[in-house]
Amino acid sequence: MLQVLIRASVLERGSIWPKVQCGCAAASRPSKRGFRYWSALLISVLAGFSLASCGEWPPVVDTAQDIADLPAQQDSIRTRGLPDSEIHLLARLSDLETLDFHGGWAVQDAQVTDEGLRQLALLELPRLDLLNLGRCQGITDQGLVQVGKLRTIRWLGLSACSGITDAGLPSLLSARNLTGLDLRGCPGITDAGIQQLAAKTNWLEIWFGGCPNVTPDGVARLQAALPAARVEKDDAEWAYEQH
Repeated sequence: MLQVLIRASVLERGSIWPKVQCGCAAASRPSKRGFRYWSALLISVLAGFSLASCGEWPPVVDTAQDIADLPAQQDSIRTRGLPDSEIHLLARLSDLETLDFHGGWAVQDAQVTDEGLRQLALLELPRLDLLNLGRCQGITDQGLVQVGKLRTIRWLGLSACSGITDAGLPSLLSARNLTGLDLRGCPGITDAGIQQLAAKTNWLEIWFGGCPNVTPDGVARLQAALPAARVEKDDAEWAYEQH
């Protein structure tokens, strides 16, 4: 019988897209997050996969022409190379649910900056629920002010964003539906800063692996303040994903 195993794995360097495996029990063991969180959070993404063919990657969108070529019903895209000046064109994709600026980081620098996030916040994308800005070095705390205006997103990836600091975290508290946050590998995040996240009580997952200035004590304090959430710092997992 066909079994589909979903796991958060790095198929494309830096990508958060789930791995869809077709096969039987011989398939590799899912990661600890595979069934617990990703399967629930990314159910809308999986709806766009063709399971009969073991799934297809969302299209790469780097130019205005790429956007124009997409069907208006496109619900997930990878936009590592899309410049700020063309983000407003995403408005035609009213069904967009997943926007990934992270995937492909090993071969291409992200073009998006704080200005691109300002443009994104102006769009009417009522179904957008996953935004991944991992390794986008043009993003700063000012960009997080714009992210906080995105009321529909449930998951935000900010891994290895060197321009993000403690000062930007309060801006995320206004994103009322945001329940998952990936801050792994962010050197500007500290024990003191992460305690600000406790002011928002609907978190489900917050990750700090690879953050050199976040300690187990700081994580424990935030976990105590957010008993319904899973707050973790898995440095070994983060190190593994860099290879």
